[in-house]
Amino acid sequence: TNIVCIYTLGGIAPPAALFDFPDRLGFNDNFPVDEGVEKTTRKGRRCILTSKDEESGHRLQSFPFQVACAYLGQRGIKSQFDAEDPNKIRLIEIGKAQLRPLRSNDGPYAGADTRDKQMLLDFKHPKDFTRYSVTDALAGQIPKASLRDKIVIIGINASSVLDELSTPIAYNHLGVERQSLAILQLLRLALEGEKP
Repeated sequence: TNIVCIYTLGGIAPPAALFDFPDRLGFNDNFPVDEGVEKTTRKGRRCILTSKDEESGHRLQSFPFQVACAYLGQRGIKSQFDAEDPNKIRLIEIGKAQLRPLRSNDGPYAGADTRDKQMLLDFKHPKDFTRYSVTDALAGQIPKASLRDKIVIIGINASSVLDELSTPIAYNHLGVERQSLAILQLLRLALEGEKP
């Protein structure tokens, strides 16, 4: 199956049934707020790709990185790291891309917490994402062909769920869309060789 479930590094555990399947898990608290760059509004311009489990020392992968890797893996493309220790990774190879994670002395991010391996988001995006509601799904109104061979992300966009950050393209950018943008960027880098 090609399902990737989310959890958070900040305390929401993954489903117990998936503990033994780390390739089906991705943490979704992967958009650090750029507090050190500007303090007026909660802004997010970075995406964490990997982190380190402090207890086991294992590398953990973010939701967008895990989804992109699953998609690319079906096409024979595997990600490679220049180090096993998550803290020592300096280069991530994925398809045609060689990603150098953000460093704590990069431009306006000087002094930023970059212990986790991060990339800057480029915010290239389609005009709009295809959306379906739960009501559409329950009523059988989602055309079957519209989901075939696609990456489908199920998320919440209720105002009662605080999952918004300001980005260069939206003041209240929803988490599910930011995840989608990060996945698209990783796929463009890997498949088309775009430079980050």
